Amino acid sequence: HDGRWKWADAPQSAHAVRCPACRRTQDKLPAGVVTLAGTFSNTHRAELLALVHHVAAREREQHPMRRIMQIDEGSDRIVVTTTDIHSPQRIAEALKHAYHGDFEIGYGHDEYTVRVNWQPLTPPRPSRRSRPRQFTQTPLQITTRHMAHSHALTTRVREDVVKLAQFYPHIVSCHVVVEQRDRHQSRGRSFNVRIALSVPGHDLVINHDHDEDVYVALRDAFASLTRRLEDVARRQRGDVKRHGAFSEGKTGSVTVDED
Repeated sequence: HDGRWKWADAPQSAHAVRCPACRRTQDKLPAGVVTLAGTFSNTHRAELLALVHHVAAREREQHPMRRIMQIDEGSDRIVVTTTDIHSPQRIAEALKHAYHGDFEIGYGHDEYTVRVNWQPLTPPRPSRRSRPRQFTQTPLQITTRHMAHSHALTTRVREDVVKLAQFYPHIVSCHVVVEQRDRHQSRGRSFNVRIALSVPGHDLVINHDHDEDVYVALRDAFASLTRRLEDVARRQRGDVKRHGAFSEGKTGSVTVDED
């Protein structure tokens, strides 16, 4: 109706057609995949599935084309496939709100498919040779665009964020976007890494481009972010020394673009 699919009684003059969501279900071609990994998905399976169904029902009620196609339950993971690219992110956001943890989002080259992986955060084990350091679970979101999912890449991102949290345990949130940009055939591929980091009183944003090697782009982006975070930490220590406490109600923003 009016160019949109809606839940309503069909008028007598309407022609029966199969909707895109039904066609995807019939052809077994999901647009979205949500993976809930780790032992947490096994020990809290009933709660997680109840939340997934609740979010899916809400999405379907408002948007008829957003539906769950299938739920596969394994011993250490739950895989949910959907007819759209929006429901997986809504499900992951609800899981993060209810159980914390982090999730990564990977979009297909055509932007019409999405893969979302969610898992709870686990703090690193302290070294036996050193005193245990305070570790704050950092809400982390990883988004990849125009590139295949890479477990090694997301592992590297998590390791770099853990290092930041060990240095500065008051991180509020971190969003890392890795994008592959197609360039002229003679120049090959280019990767862009954007990191948005929120800490008390400051929002730090790093943009870094690099040709060919995505891991070099990640390394350089996190190195630049670390330097900026060190500057913030030094200024805050100076504030503590002069005033005895952080100033409240003031938020700064630092954006760095690098080529």
